[in-house]
Parts: sequence; C-alpha cells; structure tokens
Amino acid sequence: MPRRCGQRDCPLRKARPICTMADSRATVQVHVQPGAKSSEIQGVRNGVLHVRVTAPPREGRANRALLELMARMLAVKKGDLEIIRGHTSRDKVVAIEGITAAEVMQRLEGAPPGTQPEGDSGG
Repeated sequence: MPRRCGQRDCPLRKARPICTMADSRATVQVHVQPGAKSSEIQGVRNGVLHVRVTAPPREGRANRALLELMARMLAVKKGDLEIIRGHTSRDKVVAIEGITAAEVMQRLEGAPPGTQPEGDSGG
C-alpha cells in the first residue's frame, strides 16, 4: 500500500505554503518535469509544487497531463484548472476555481503519491 502524503513526515507539511488566493481563485506555483516514467506529485521544495508527467513537452501535451493529474488529485473538474503563467516553461502558475488555498493544501496532503491520471499508462 502506498504511503499517504498526509503522514507527519510528508514533504508538503514541512514546506511553507505553496498556495495563495488571487482574484477569488487559489493559485499554485508548479515545477513540471515532462517525459518522466510516471505521473506523480513529488512534493514541495522552496515553496514550489514539483510534479512529474509522462507526456512529452510538445504541442501542449505536458500541460494537459499536468492539469489532468492536478484535477484528479484535487478532486475538481479539469475545466476548473487553468495555467495562468508559464505555458512554455517548466515553471508554471496554476489557478484553481471553486476551492480555497487551504482546501488545495489539505487535498494535496491527503493524496497518495504516484497517483496517475486515468488513461495514463505510465510510459
């Protein structure tokens, strides 16, 4: 059984808050590693959420994979997520409609590491 990220030694708990509210939306700073072996949330370093996705960084595939993974991890619709900065960069800012910054952090802490979006074979 995978270790749940809500445990006491979770890197999400040790980091400073990565999520803020702006224009009535929660925003998260994200660093994406495209072309990885599996799609997963790695944790937080220096106030930035680090995420791996299997999709290549071509034609927006990695961005779509990021939004799919985050939607699943946060239990929101993919349409509630939007990349508002960094479309062509590994460093992005993602806005989330419908939940607060506190709810985002709570859902990320409780998410099992290595969760893959539906239809992602991991390679």
